[in-house]
Amino acid sequence: MSSFIQDVLEWTEKHPGLGGWVGAVFAVIAIFVTWRLARAEYIRSRRQERDRSRAEIDLITRIITDFETQVQRYKDLGQNNADAVRFNAVHRNDVEWESMRNLALLPVTNWPTLDIYTEFKRYWIASEDFTRGETNLNKDLTPNGKGNTMTHSLR
Repeated sequence: MSSFIQDVLEWTEKHPGLGGWVGAVFAVIAIFVTWRLARAEYIRSRRQERDRSRAEIDLITRIITDFETQVQRYKDLGQNNADAVRFNAVHRNDVEWESMRNLALLPVTNWPTLDIYTEFKRYWIASEDFTRGETNLNKDLTPNGKGNTMTHSLR
């Protein structure tokens, strides 16, 4: 074994340019390793951003779905029903309504996309008008008038 090591050391002494070539090869390897580490960090941060955005959309969807349940209960009562008149006063401070009001107050820059923001605003305004009795809707509350609820447009 010691003779092998001795042979390697003698061989490297006989080739004076070898050190420069070894240094160049390892410098190129270091560049590629650095690029790979930076790329891995970039991919990780993109994945985190995508997961955060997906979680925001899921939360918005859950809030709207809970709110739609209350709007549907109001619709089932009928706008001219005495219970419907009291509905707004009774349920105005429920968590579902508060959550929707909080979403309505978010600036547009805090929303995942502009499309989601505009669809939500249309839905919120129509729902507010409807439950105050200002609009008589005999069909589903839809921001786009195509029978799709707000939660479908989020997906």
